[in-house]
Amino acid sequence: MQVIALSPAHAEAAAEVLADLHRQPADAVPASWLGDRGVARQAVASAIGSGPGVVAVDDSLVVGFMVAPLPNVPGPTAARLRPPHLASRPSHVRPAYRQMYAAIADKLVAAGCTHHSLPLPAGVPAALDAFFELEFGVDQIKGAVAIGNVATFPPDTGNVRVATVDDIDAVIPLAIELQKFHSRAPMYQPALLDVPTIRQGVVRAIEDDAAAVLVVDDGERLLAMLQAEPDRAYVDSVVIGMNVVTETARSAGLGTAMLDVLVRWAADRGYRYCTVGWTSSNPISDAFYRSRGFTPIRYRLHRRIDPRVAWANEGPDDSSFRLV
Repeated sequence: MQVIALSPAHAEAAAEVLADLHRQPADAVPASWLGDRGVARQAVASAIGSGPGVVAVDDSLVVGFMVAPLPNVPGPTAARLRPPHLASRPSHVRPAYRQMYAAIADKLVAAGCTHHSLPLPAGVPAALDAFFELEFGVDQIKGAVAIGNVATFPPDTGNVRVATVDDIDAVIPLAIELQKFHSRAPMYQPALLDVPTIRQGVVRAIEDDAAAVLVVDDGERLLAMLQAEPDRAYVDSVVIGMNVVTETARSAGLGTAMLDVLVRWAADRGYRYCTVGWTSSNPISDAFYRSRGFTPIRYRLHRRIDPRVAWANEGPDDSSFRLV
């Protein structure tokens, strides 16, 4: 097997590998749009040239490809691959991923990108093992459940209502609380509070007929909110975005109540699945979604490289050292 530079001449073969990886034969989980050959072809064509790219070739057959888009503006330290940016044939998973990543990692570090992240379908354990051996760890989980299989227990949904623009000022503190929660143990994610952007996103969701923003109040203040919209990555699916219950109101069934209303809303609109992403180290979200029937369909892996490697490896060569 050889690893060579990715070029437009490989686009069709790479699209075939990508579509095969994401084609879902069963109805238990939603199908990825990338399982469609035409969608995969467009995705690969858009990815080529966005950053270092390689293909793995075995006896002239393309068995894998990987593209790592670089930031448009130099400076950011993160290189983030998305689902259209990598795939391997089942027969070559371990060697293809290992060798392709080795071929592009140096280019990423040279560009100042020392945080590498990439997604993998949950149904390919050999791929996960290959990247675990390359010092990646799970950072995010994308889960899904068929609408009819959501466990809602069933809750009292009387206090759940659809948010309006008049709720914006009360919703923002909940969104901020959610980000601050993720800065705690064991998640330890920085709470980068861009309030204007948060506000714009909530307003946009409330005004979007294709989205849902649900809230719970006690007559005096908002206690919880849940936002959802069509999932652009999976067929017939609605994806949950922000979902937060204020700390003093947790364990009272508010999250379950909002989920129940969302499921009814989604079913009325013909959705077959509900998806959601959560931080793998978040004990509350992980327990909540798994206990309600969500199963992992995709993992996002992350590797953090010591940035000192960019200059430490350029020091004196071995001839400068003498044993005494």
